[in-house]
Amino acid sequence: IVMAQICLYVAVLTPYLSDRILGLRGLEIGFFGWALAVVGPVGCFILSESCKIISAYQARKHQDSLAMADAPPAAAPIKVAGVKKDAKMGAPVQPARRGWFQCCMGGMF
Repeated sequence: IVMAQICLYVAVLTPYLSDRILGLRGLEIGFFGWALAVVGPVGCFILSESCKIISAYQARKHQDSLAMADAPPAAAPIKVAGVKKDAKMGAPVQPARRGWFQCCMGGMF
């Protein structure tokens, strides 16, 4: 973008090149023309950088989904209801109280 701006200014401001060869009137375009000449590349830069951010986010999400698809399923440990690890044989075991959220969500969390 910077190189394009430099070429633009050289083509517009070089006296013989701009008026006789290219047919440009660079000094006659006024403030509005010069403002557009500066705002255009800045807008192009902002849009291209924002597209890079969006593309990086999409690529990261896609790579995450591929990693999830390729990962082997994890074997969950088998839980026996009402049995504690350190429980003694023959001793009565009281079931653990579960809250509403744990009960309704099926122990997901």
